[in-house]
Amino acid sequence: MIEEHLKDGYWIEAFQADDETPIGFVAYGLSDREISFYPNSWTTTEKVEPIRIQKLINPIAMDQADITGNGFKDIIICFDYGRTITDFNPDGGHIVWLENPGQNIGTEPWEQHYVGRSPTVHRLKVGHFTQTKRW
Repeated sequence: MIEEHLKDGYWIEAFQADDETPIGFVAYGLSDREISFYPNSWTTTEKVEPIRIQKLINPIAMDQADITGNGFKDIIICFDYGRTITDFNPDGGHIVWLENPGQNIGTEPWEQHYVGRSPTVHRLKVGHFTQTKRW
C-alpha cells in the first residue's frame, strides 16, 4: 500500500535520494498537486510518513538526475498541462527541476528551477542529447 486513504494517484516512480539510502519512490496525483517522497518502509519498524517535496498545478511526468553534482538526485517535472489534449492550457506546460536539499529532505519544499515551457508537454526524459559534456 502506498498511503491509506489516498485521494488521487497518477505517477509512481522508484527514487533513491542518494547513493546511501534505500530506494523509495516518488508519487503524485493530477488533482491533489502534492509531490511526495515515500522512504522505503521495509528498512524500519516505525510507520513511514510521506515527505512532501513540492506542490505544483497538475504534475504530469517526471525524471531524475543529479543536476547539481552534489550526490543527491534531483527531480525534473512537467506540470500545468490543462484538462485534456484538446482542452490544454496554452500558457501551461511548465518544466522545472526540483533541487534535492540532501540531508534536509523533509524540512521545506524543494527549490524550483525553471527549465522551460511547452504547452501539452506530458512526457519528458533527462539526458545529454546535444552535448558530450556531462553535468
